[in-house]
Amino acid sequence: MSNYFASCPRGMEAALSKELYEAGCRGLIPYRGGVDFEAEDEALFKIILSTRLASRIFLRLAERHVEDAKHIYKKFLDFDWTEVFDLEQTFKITTLFDLTTKEVFGNAMYVSQNLKDAVVDVFRAKYNVRPDVDKEDADVSLYLRLEQGDRRGYKAQLLLDLVGSPLSKRGYRKSVGEAPLKENLAAAIVGATDWNNSETFIDGMCGSGTLLIEAIMMSANVSPQFIRVSDYLAGHSLAYDFLDHSWFTSHASKELAFNKLAQAEVDRSIKALKDLPAGKFYGYDIDDRMVEVTRAAIKRLGVPDDRVHLECINATKLVAPAASGVLVCNPPYGERMGDVDQLKSLYHDLGENFKANFKGWRAFVFTGNLELRKSIKLQTSARIPFQNGKIECRLLRYELF
Repeated sequence: MSNYFASCPRGMEAALSKELYEAGCRGLIPYRGGVDFEAEDEALFKIILSTRLASRIFLRLAERHVEDAKHIYKKFLDFDWTEVFDLEQTFKITTLFDLTTKEVFGNAMYVSQNLKDAVVDVFRAKYNVRPDVDKEDADVSLYLRLEQGDRRGYKAQLLLDLVGSPLSKRGYRKSVGEAPLKENLAAAIVGATDWNNSETFIDGMCGSGTLLIEAIMMSANVSPQFIRVSDYLAGHSLAYDFLDHSWFTSHASKELAFNKLAQAEVDRSIKALKDLPAGKFYGYDIDDRMVEVTRAAIKRLGVPDDRVHLECINATKLVAPAASGVLVCNPPYGERMGDVDQLKSLYHDLGENFKANFKGWRAFVFTGNLELRKSIKLQTSARIPFQNGKIECRLLRYELF
């Protein structure tokens, strides 16, 4: 087994560990912002294609103890970089600090420069020529994580990014304006509700449709990488960086195994989308433009036209379309939406509508303003913590009797 690291937004580590285990990964060690794991190739490919929560997957290449930035150069001169990528491929290096090493090492660019010098000198010694750096669109992305170590110094972990574009970018969503929820955070929010996948699901403020679409994909067990992998199998894109890495391309059996699994995921997802029942999913928004954005994203995913009900309605005026189900709302909670008093009124009116028109349902409100939640005059049965970027958030659960 090889050793890997899966990154995710803070607060999602436990749920990601469960995903990894179910995919056949072992040796799970959660950290802040991700999970260490071990996996054979089949389990690695499976988690890349099936994870709803991970942002990126990294292969652990090496670990060294270092004393300072210059020491990094010496410590990584003995690493055979030519086994990782070829001369014709470009590379880039990103240095990440914890709180301690940020104070000690200071300049990430200087640290990266020292590691870059080690890389090119190893290539020069072997081939008398060096590979090029490409900071914008490199073939190979290396990450150096510096953490507090023991008395010997600091721990320097060398990671190879396997996926390139984050796994949270599913491909169904195009440009949608300011700060939409990331897809993996939306999946975690849906997963944190008690929705049982067979009930009616409403996104009362659908915006660009992320919560609604992640619920659809979870319900039908559609691969979150469905669009991305479909494009790859059709010859339109590489899909993931590792498909061009030496450790993968030098073994025909690996490519065969990945393509077989990818094709099976695509075939299953196509059938699942065609079989999606009507009358189960509802998306509403006060802005008709966002309703159309959601409609386009659902079509891009491949959902038949008549399976999802979309409508331009104010969430405070909604009426339940069934006797029970789950209603999720992600109301505005930030500065850009303007007057806090208006937001207080919005939150209050949402709560009043929950009471009036959704008896027998469970309602969930995702908010990053812990004061505004007080305007909902209902008792919460749960307050589930999340982190949306730097914003501390809560998913509030309401039982509506």
